[in-house]
Amino acid sequence: MEIAVLSEGRARLHLFRPLLTGGVSSPNEIVGIIMSHDIPERDWKKLRSLKDAALNIACERIFQNITKLIESRGAESHKYYLKLWKVLQEKDKEISLMFDDLKRSTAIFKLAMWKKNGILSGEDFEELTEETKKRIESICNIER
Repeated sequence: MEIAVLSEGRARLHLFRPLLTGGVSSPNEIVGIIMSHDIPERDWKKLRSLKDAALNIACERIFQNITKLIESRGAESHKYYLKLWKVLQEKDKEISLMFDDLKRSTAIFKLAMWKKNGILSGEDFEELTEETKKRIESICNIER
């Protein structure tokens, strides 16, 4: 699964390429669509209350993935060490994208990444305002 990446106010286009051919003209315009409004106060409070549990869920999934890798290793220890190192680096980037630099201007995007990665439960999603749910769904549907 690819995760949309925001860096220094620009979007990396591996995920958003279809938008550029469908009327959206630039990466900055995509960022503007995603981050056009701050998150409602109610949703901001909900996000902050969910962050620690969501981070634990994400980390537990990583541990499960690593455990499977370790259990499946063969006689070539160095080969599996390199695989493990690569997995850790990739997952560290994902964790960083989903949880670092949490602020109101990035909150909707973070929630969308949580939803896309199965970290935001359906119950928690339903507790958000309709405006926030629509924005999250729009972001999640970009990849489809």
